[in-house]
Amino acid sequence: MLGEVEKLMGEGEHRTAEEDAALELMARLIKDYEEEHHPLADPSPQEMLVYPMEQRSLKQADLLPIFKSRGYVSDVVNAKRAISKAPSGLPSFSRSRQTFSSNNCELARWLNADERGAIR
Repeated sequence: MLGEVEKLMGEGEHRTAEEDAALELMARLIKDYEEEHHPLADPSPQEMLVYPMEQRSLKQADLLPIFKSRGYVSDVVNAKRAISKAPSGLPSFSRSRQTFSSNNCELARWLNADERGAIR
């Protein structure tokens, strides 16, 4: 099935309506199978913070405007302190980017910004 999906994707804009429908169905079947048989674990808050830093080649100092403390940033990035247990006034979030509270807007924007700072 993967071979057929790759073939159809390779056709790009030259696919017929039937081929588009078949491609969509196969992609859905593959996605459903993978979610059921090979589910991905939710990332930890620390992983959600470190991954965009690595992708953008950012340093811990780039988080200072958000966390206000070098020690706190270091502890969070090195998983010595949980983000969800932040002191009052500092960002905290649960396992999903969608669960940010209103005092976490700056961190949420930072996590969702591309390398130019534009929100994705």
